[in-house]
Amino acid sequence: MLFRSILSYWTKTVTITALFVGMTFAPLPNQKASAQTSPSGLYVCNESGENLNVTVAYYNGYIWTTQGRYQLSQTPGSCIQVQNSLTNTRYYLYATSDSGNQWQGNHPFCIGSTPNFTIPYADETQYCGSVQNFFSVWVPNPVTGISPTFYGYTFAPNNYSNNWNSPRAER
Repeated sequence: MLFRSILSYWTKTVTITALFVGMTFAPLPNQKASAQTSPSGLYVCNESGENLNVTVAYYNGYIWTTQGRYQLSQTPGSCIQVQNSLTNTRYYLYATSDSGNQWQGNHPFCIGSTPNFTIPYADETQYCGSVQNFFSVWVPNPVTGISPTFYGYTFAPNNYSNNWNSPRAER
C-alpha cells in the first residue's frame, strides 16, 4: 500500500511537472516507472522499420567525442540509452540503416568503423580516417529553456537525409 501511494504521488508529480514545462511524459518502451528510478539521459528510439547503427557526438566539457555503432533493432518502439545523463543542451546524431538510408546533417565528426568505438577530439576531422555529417538535437524545451532529465529522439522512415520531422532536430 505504501509503495502504491509513493508511485501514485511520483506519477502525479511528474505529470504535473511535465505539463508545467510544456512537454508530455510517457515512459520510454521497456522503462517501468517506479518510486526508486526514473529515466535519465539521452535515448534513441526506432520507428523506421529498419535495423540502425547509431553514433552520438557530444561535448564532455573539454573535447568533442563520438561514441557509437549502437545497434538499434527494427522492432517498432525499440529504444536504447546512448548517454547516461543530459549534461549538454545539444547532442549530435548520425545513423545508417541496413538498406543504406542515412540520418545525417551538416556537422562533421570523426566516426569509427567497428562496433563500440569512442573517438576523442572527434571534431578534428583532418586527423581521422572516416568523417560523417551529424544532425543536431536540442535537448531543452524550446519555450521554457528548461532541460529535462531524459530526452528521446525517434528515427522514423520519413526523417532521414534532409527531411527531418522532429521539432528539435536541425532543419
